[in-house]
Amino acid sequence: MQLTPKRCNRSWYTALIAKVALITCLLLSSTYTHAQRVLLAGDSLTVKENDIEFLFVHGGSFVMGSNNLDEEMPAHNVAVRGFYLSKYEITQRIWKTVMGYNESEHLNCEDCPVENVSWNEIQRFIGKLSQKTGKHYRLPTEAEWEFAASGGIYSKHYIYAGSNDAEAVAWYWGNGKGKTHPVGQKKPNELGFFDMSGNVEEWCNDWWDYHFYSRSPVSNPQGPASGTKKVVRGGDFSIPAPGVTIKCRAVYGQEPDLVGKYYGFRLARDCQ
Repeated sequence: MQLTPKRCNRSWYTALIAKVALITCLLLSSTYTHAQRVLLAGDSLTVKENDIEFLFVHGGSFVMGSNNLDEEMPAHNVAVRGFYLSKYEITQRIWKTVMGYNESEHLNCEDCPVENVSWNEIQRFIGKLSQKTGKHYRLPTEAEWEFAASGGIYSKHYIYAGSNDAEAVAWYWGNGKGKTHPVGQKKPNELGFFDMSGNVEEWCNDWWDYHFYSRSPVSNPQGPASGTKKVVRGGDFSIPAPGVTIKCRAVYGQEPDLVGKYYGFRLARDCQ
């Protein structure tokens, strides 16, 4: 009798690596209290800080970019460390709580993403929030953003952040009706993040360089050392479906003092 060899199932190994990364991060994050509502379930971690929910993204490797469009080329291997990223785009309510004002164009919607904020203004928001909490927040790098949007180590390689159907996960030209929408109404991606495709374009920390992918380091790329424009990713409510894919990278960046109804952000911080 000939025995058919069993295929090796390596899912346990991936889960083990993720668990080790999570425990390491928890050991480093020794300042949490019950008041901060640390919720641990399986190998995922949700931390709520000042009404902002953060999800822990386990570090890993992925193929960033694509070989389909010039601005997305070349597809290249990237590895990122574990980090925290806000589950939702920062809302108008949270912005107003920290800054004391809200100049979003789409008003009367506290749970809509804040917009009409520049990269420079976001740095002031981050400074105030960090001073208040003692934690060091920042914008995600472009590599971190794409890794999280693609589902991290649990990626199913969808076209959009959580699905191959834009309608399921994104507010875009086909359904956006010319405005932003409350965060978290669409389906989340594999890691539990909402609206990483569409709603508002999200500022990243990196300087913009059309050709950076061709010389990007493999380990934790931070973008060019200098520049005149900043990276925005994810597309927005006014853009057709091809513009809200995970890989889509605009052919230009945006000046850091630019404001507009299309631009918002989500927060990141290191595992410390």
